[in-house]
Amino acid sequence: MKSHQIESWALKLIEQVESNQPNEDFRVELKSQWIDPTKAARLIAGHANAARGEPILWLIGVDEKIGVKGAEHMELADWYTKVKSQFDGLAPKLIDINVPVKDKTIVALLFETECAPFIVKNPVFGLSGGGSVSLEVPWREDTSTRSATRSDLLKLLSPLQKLPSFEVINGYFYNELWHWKLVLEIYVVPKNQSQVVIPFHQCKAWLEILGCNSRISLDKVILRPEYGMSLETATSLSWAITATRSEVIIDGPGKLILYASANLLEIPENFANNSLQIIANLPPVDTEQSVPITTKLVYSPDSQGLHKWIFKNSL
Repeated sequence: MKSHQIESWALKLIEQVESNQPNEDFRVELKSQWIDPTKAARLIAGHANAARGEPILWLIGVDEKIGVKGAEHMELADWYTKVKSQFDGLAPKLIDINVPVKDKTIVALLFETECAPFIVKNPVFGLSGGGSVSLEVPWREDTSTRSATRSDLLKLLSPLQKLPSFEVINGYFYNELWHWKLVLEIYVVPKNQSQVVIPFHQCKAWLEILGCNSRISLDKVILRPEYGMSLETATSLSWAITATRSEVIIDGPGKLILYASANLLEIPENFANNSLQIIANLPPVDTEQSVPITTKLVYSPDSQGLHKWIFKNSL
């Protein structure tokens, strides 16, 4: 991954944090400050092993609740040398860049994970009460790190299918009586030549009202290619994306339309005065991870006063 791609990824994550959007990307770790190299080695190894070939990104100087704090000065070469000394054999290859954000600087650390498994030394081995285990294969599960099981190690023999990238380029949420509809226009780019199939019954989507503790689940998530209208029929405008009633099939880059709905008999308090955060998880088949999508829609009632929220870049 090139430096400008890492910086773009980091800035997008920072924007989500500043908008109080949760981090839904399993490849990302946010750290408010530098951590001890011995502890960092185990966390990096566990994260890299669980990523199964996907690059992982650590942002130093970003707190998920507070936002951008900035990274303290650190001699990165010395710090990562100490981290690597805790590995048995190879450590993940590191690419680092400084990312200026307003008047502060964060450090983006991208670790390549293709050489998994990564094994770390037991820091208490040989000490009194340190036990007889000298090495460990760590594994990250959710937000914690544990020792890998046999089934985890077997997963390393089958690297993850590269997840496609999804970029929201437009969208809106509106109501028809008590029936609410979400439409997101998404540009998808597969990471390799493999076909990507996303079954609708496994897709999840919900919305959160920013400034409130309200979460509303959305129903009937489906994905369709963009269609154009001829005189009598609708024709797909994409050569690379097709859909059936149960799944979308992606053979190359193109535009997808995500549709979802909700039936709300009562509008939550302050619903119309706040922006909405849309979150969706789209799991391709033959993967154990979902593609996370998050975007913000801002309140913009139409000329007749009907409730409507739109993608901020479409203002």
